[in-house]
Amino acid sequence: MATCVAVNWPPSRVNVQTLRYYERRGLLQQPPRSASGYRSYPG
Repeated sequence: MATCVAVNWPPSRVNVQTLRYYERRGLLQQPPRSASGYRSYPG
């Protein structure tokens, strides 16, 4: 069974650690990264 997680945007309202936790748990796909390693969340 698939689980959906809604994240309110803009990302500044979401705790960074929360996003990383969701990524580790597989609830969010890991976003693409810039050449310098920063995550780039679509919005």
